[in-house]
Amino acid sequence: MSSAAPVLEKAESPIDPPSVQWVKTTPLLNSSWFYEAVNAISALERLSDNWDGYGSPRISPMALLKATQLVSGMSSDCLPLPEICPAPGGGVGIHWTLGARELEFTIYPNGAIRFLKVLGELRTGAETLEDGTLLGTGSTDVRPFVRWLVSA
Repeated sequence: MSSAAPVLEKAESPIDPPSVQWVKTTPLLNSSWFYEAVNAISALERLSDNWDGYGSPRISPMALLKATQLVSGMSSDCLPLPEICPAPGGGVGIHWTLGARELEFTIYPNGAIRFLKVLGELRTGAETLEDGTLLGTGSTDVRPFVRWLVSA
């Protein structure tokens, strides 16, 4: 069950336009951690140039937008709150750990997104790595990443 408050919408009534009725609707997102994650991403906007002491520029607006979109797509009560941090060069890092699986996204200042999937073998200590780039400038379907993480 989601802890997010229901979204209220104004009900239009063609019979009595001046009256206002409010009806409950389903929350837009089904994750208890979504708003906390978006707040963490928004807080990165306050970082100034040289935030890391090594000359990194402030976090780019495109990276912040793409990070918010990515978190929105990953929003699921099956997942824990991700770690969110600034990335050198003006990007954003987002990281989940669930059991022996780790998923990391790096959003670059131009909006490009790279991922790293790590599957640890608890018995032997071996790890399987997969990395790549999410293509496209529009919204990217990240549901396969959610399914991969929760299939542990």
